[in-house]
Amino acid sequence: MRLHWVTEWQKRGVPHLHGAVYFAQEAVEAAGGPSAMEHRLVAVWTHLAASYGSQKWSQTVKHIYDALGWSQYVAKHAARGARHIQRSSHCLPSGWQGQTGRMWGKSGVWPVAEALKFEFGNMAAYAAFRRLMR
Repeated sequence: MRLHWVTEWQKRGVPHLHGAVYFAQEAVEAAGGPSAMEHRLVAVWTHLAASYGSQKWSQTVKHIYDALGWSQYVAKHAARGARHIQRSSHCLPSGWQGQTGRMWGKSGVWPVAEALKFEFGNMAAYAAFRRLMR
């Protein structure tokens, strides 16, 4: 299993979780299939966030089938900065105010590739590459 998550806080003090969870096909089959796995994910999250009022009916689970879906997910949620309403400090619950709460994380063994090195012949090429990466 691999997991990546981002927590955003709503004005009413309820955590809003975005996450991507990768399971081996065997684990999905052992759970009873994709639908059963979705129910288990929702049950675990609502249990963990129960003290904040998280309810089963307000959860959404969507499948990511490939690297493109993962890239779109990361790009959408990584683009939000500290000024975004759900990441601003005044939306944090009182117990988190003034703290350095972890807003994102990952778990599991992620595949790692050797770092790539790029050399650019001019500043314009570097600037174009940098824009693309952002």
